[in-house]
Amino acid sequence: MKYRKTKSFTLIEMLAVITIIGILASIIFFSTNDAFEQQKKMEVLNLSIGLKNKNLDSLVSEWTFDGPTPAGSAATNSDVRDSWGYNHGDITGHAPTVREGEDCVSEKCLYFDGSTYVEIKDSPSLNFGHDEFTISMWAKMDTHLDSTALITKSGSCNAWGSPGYAFTTISSPDDVYFMWAGTCCGIPTNLENPDGSGFGWKYITGTRREIVSGGNCASYAEFYMDGKYVDRQSNGTCELSISNMVNVYIGKKAGCSGLIGSIDDVRIYKTALSISEIKQNYIAGLDSLFENGAISKEEYNKRLLNLAKND
Repeated sequence: MKYRKTKSFTLIEMLAVITIIGILASIIFFSTNDAFEQQKKMEVLNLSIGLKNKNLDSLVSEWTFDGPTPAGSAATNSDVRDSWGYNHGDITGHAPTVREGEDCVSEKCLYFDGSTYVEIKDSPSLNFGHDEFTISMWAKMDTHLDSTALITKSGSCNAWGSPGYAFTTISSPDDVYFMWAGTCCGIPTNLENPDGSGFGWKYITGTRREIVSGGNCASYAEFYMDGKYVDRQSNGTCELSISNMVNVYIGKKAGCSGLIGSIDDVRIYKTALSISEIKQNYIAGLDSLFENGAISKEEYNKRLLNLAKND
């Protein structure tokens, strides 16, 4: 009986095979991981697009600051264009710095050093007369100063006693207010993270909402923080006009303290968004923050739990 001689692998050949298998496994792993990450990013993008499409008729202007300038450079006017309407910004001579990735909520954002700002010329679409409207933005303050105008369209820093609207800090450096024509609402706590780790990204929203009851109409300034209702105050009438001929300023206004911090995704609507719409916008931004690596999984879950409380 003859036996066929079996060829055995040498040690070098075995090591080569193991190495090749390892390389193939890593390629498969990272390809799968990349595909998963791409899927998550697409889900966030689709949610953002879906929310925008839902409010097509009411969105007036949107400044995402996702322009062509690389991070770390001074912004140009191309970075402050209105990505929805025609109310483009101008930063000539007072340009904020472009940031991106984990420093922002979505793609890119602007960092303000206390002297820089965005100026947007007055236009009829930014004046709402006695009608409802909503302003929303993501803000992260490195230093909390009194009378900081995050965004304002008023003859003063805070629209107190004059036509217009504003997000500003007044009275105490711990308070942030939404105000229009002297009607204000604020939150009596600062924007610092509860764990003392500094100021985190906050989603602030203000609306003018009109409520008719018994044939009478009352208008309210309502304030929301991170998707949750905080407070409201009425001026007692729906006839008070907030229109003026003043430009819009983001980050600073003459005579006011300038923001030291970042702003992202500023939007103005010509309606009072519902609480569910405000929450959905917040969750979309929260998803983006997590995908960017700006917040941890733990913070992401804590924020969602906090949003669910007292609903």
